[in-house]
Amino acid sequence: MESNREHALYVHALDQIGSAESYAELVRTRSRLMWSTTGSVFAIYWLFILVVAFRPEWLAKTLSVGSAVSVGIPVAALVVVLSWLVTGWYVYVSGSRLDALSATLLKECAR
Repeated sequence: MESNREHALYVHALDQIGSAESYAELVRTRSRLMWSTTGSVFAIYWLFILVVAFRPEWLAKTLSVGSAVSVGIPVAALVVVLSWLVTGWYVYVSGSRLDALSATLLKECAR
């Protein structure tokens, strides 16, 4: 019998959370953040891959006359650094904005 009561409480809590305005805002914000950061990293990597595939001579040029270092090395490093920065941005926004929205949602549902 206890499991039916627990199930009813669980369903009630889910209904309460799902109907809260702050939940809709949390979902919208998280979704927008997720898609923008995913798209950014995807675009960075695919742009690099497209240059490697169709214009490898751009990356094969040396940085200076007599140098053994090609343009491709710092460009590849830039791809990695940009990916880290996008990931850092996601962590920052997630830790500040999304956590605040989650706290608001908990307060709303605790009433």
